[in-house]
Amino acid sequence: MPESRKGIKNPILSIPGRKAAWYLFEELVYPTHDFEKFRRILWAAVMRSPWLYKQVIVPKRSGKKRILQIPDADLKIIQERINKYILKPIAKHANCFGFSGGGIKDALSPFLQSDLAIFTTDVKDAFPSTSHEAVFNFFRQQKYGYNAAFYLTVLTTWQNNNPALPKYGLPQGAPTSPRLFDLCFVPLDDQLAKLAGRVKGNYSRYADNIFFSAPDFWPETKKKIIERSEEWPDDPCDTGKTYIKPAGQEDIEKNGGTLLWHAPIISAIYSTVGKGYCLTFCPGSDWDWNRLRPRLSYRLHKSYFARKGTILHALGLNLINGELHNTREFKRRIRMTIFNLKKALEQKDDFETKIWPLYLQLDGLQRFAIKETMPKLWDEAEHALLVPFEIRYFGEGGTRRKKVESY
Repeated sequence: MPESRKGIKNPILSIPGRKAAWYLFEELVYPTHDFEKFRRILWAAVMRSPWLYKQVIVPKRSGKKRILQIPDADLKIIQERINKYILKPIAKHANCFGFSGGGIKDALSPFLQSDLAIFTTDVKDAFPSTSHEAVFNFFRQQKYGYNAAFYLTVLTTWQNNNPALPKYGLPQGAPTSPRLFDLCFVPLDDQLAKLAGRVKGNYSRYADNIFFSAPDFWPETKKKIIERSEEWPDDPCDTGKTYIKPAGQEDIEKNGGTLLWHAPIISAIYSTVGKGYCLTFCPGSDWDWNRLRPRLSYRLHKSYFARKGTILHALGLNLINGELHNTREFKRRIRMTIFNLKKALEQKDDFETKIWPLYLQLDGLQRFAIKETMPKLWDEAEHALLVPFEIRYFGEGGTRRKKVESY
């Protein structure tokens, strides 16, 4: 492990820094009661030592790839403790479901009671877009001292590979990332909930999926918002392609490579999320506050505008006699993922690159599963998820890594 890195001052070397480290050691109830081991991991996190995370590339159904950053077993222990003792007691937003509690039925219940048109969109790169400045800002707002907030930030964030994203953000694969994303998104939840109240509609967010209904969207006949990655022809990055505007729809605005049919409410949603909010605190002492105020903002994609039946089907759901049911295609995907996970376990495939990504895939599908409509398949999925979970989190301290390597 590198003990130092040029240009980085480790606060553990100072008396206040050591006191803050001991405070977190006590608050997190570190399982082995070994402060030197805790300090070693904390030092490595401050120095961004490369051994703390292992990168895994998982193919998507669309043909694209998802990059997972799997934390080292010892770091994961600390992150689990942060979840349990610091993040879990903090109340979630009333309109937020999924990562912080509540199922898909809870998130969609306001929309099932009316026939209003529904706009849905996803937060693009939700975890890595949540910058380390935003995480530090959150912990400072929870009244943690500067050093303690800094330690919690470096223990839960990691370097992004995409230059279009913040240099450091929440890693895909860390147990703290879902909850921290929810908590950092709260100011935007507030703004979107207020917008829904003004237009007499509904707003809810399930994980990184945003749902918004209103009595009057424009234009109501359009089912999907066109998304293009190319620039306008008069842009300096002109690709040589031209665009034909939809007949009768002259008002089109460009937002981050996305072309929108102009609808005031939808534009307001994009604007709210795109502008984000200013951060109160920022790590480091080299920020010129008169020149720069750091801001957390997100981008949206996979946007649809339709009636509730279309939206539900896209989520793998059907509405039958007022009750939510999973579609046959969704059930088939769960069965196939269960089969692949069990097969990988039987063949003793590599845990980090094969088994754990399948676990995460099945766990993600289970978030949209309705237990009452497929109890046997639900139980089968839960049992399949239990095996890799126990392998990953077996025992305490160093026994966990040994279990993973010899499962």
